[in-house]
Amino acid sequence: MIEIITTIKQVPDTSKIRVDKESGTLIRKGVPAVLNPYCEWAVEAAVSLKEQTPSTITALTMGPPSAEDILIRAMALGADNGILLTDRKFAGSDCRATAYILAQAIKFSAPNADIIITGEEAIDGDTAQVPAELSVFLDMPFIPYVITLESADDGAVTLIHERENRRERIRVKTPFVCSITTGFRTRRLLPLTETIRALSTPITRLSATEIACDEKMIGLKGSPTRVIKIENVVTTRGGKTFHWENRNERKAVIESLV
Repeated sequence: MIEIITTIKQVPDTSKIRVDKESGTLIRKGVPAVLNPYCEWAVEAAVSLKEQTPSTITALTMGPPSAEDILIRAMALGADNGILLTDRKFAGSDCRATAYILAQAIKFSAPNADIIITGEEAIDGDTAQVPAELSVFLDMPFIPYVITLESADDGAVTLIHERENRRERIRVKTPFVCSITTGFRTRRLLPLTETIRALSTPITRLSATEIACDEKMIGLKGSPTRVIKIENVVTTRGGKTFHWENRNERKAVIESLV
């Protein structure tokens, strides 16, 4: 039996995002929240592997109590259970602090996890740093830009990932951390039976104290990243149109621009 942890994130609707100019943090109050699209791909990848190999899937997220909604969605998609890390001490955590908190939770709740699956990035920050940082805190190998997990046997997983301008099929020994990109999969519909199961499945809540977090590593105090300035970018440059009659003329124009 393979033990899979899928980290997911509740993000604000990007069309309605506001930012606190003083702290540089997102203002989430009053903004509709959704499951990060890349995280939904991560759940899909986990469930697809579960369909091929006996597995258990735990969806793990950090956020306010309202983040239970995305855990319910993850379970409706096929995850077996959900864990919510919720504590005021987590507020304002940057990528490193978030990765540390997730790692502490995994060490506490699933110390023998085989695969940690994350989304490539979150659409509210677009840093794509948490997956790699999580692998460091867990001391596990990291495979980015994974499209699909094909099969698992004998303590290893065969997967396809993107590398520069090509795709590779590789075999990786467990445990490891991987981040999922969109790839070529199709999102599945939410089955009614799974939705009913998800709504009736208890969600585990854990605090900073319960997962033994060092308070110097979490929240704003544990976040070395600072947003210094926020401003709207205005593009003032105009474009120029070039016309040429033959290939040599086109080559001359291109060379003049280099």
